[in-house]
Amino acid sequence: MAHLVENLRAVAIMLQAFMPETADKIFDGLNINNKDWDSIKNIDIKDKKIEVPEKVEPLFARLDVEEETKYLEDIIKGNRK
Repeated sequence: MAHLVENLRAVAIMLQAFMPETADKIFDGLNINNKDWDSIKNIDIKDKKIEVPEKVEPLFARLDVEEETKYLEDIIKGNRK
């Protein structure tokens, strides 16, 4: 789990440039304070206490498969642009 959290932290740091709100949600959800770009170089999980909350809000809303399928079918048929 420590490796997973550390890798998610690195991903969130990289996302800051073009998806800052999403990166902030990841940092908040995992209780991460170290957001420094240079910290990605040296991943050190030894002696780190990681506290992950029990429930984290999803980053992206789940799409309705039926609604999306209908939308794509309408595009294919030329009913939508």
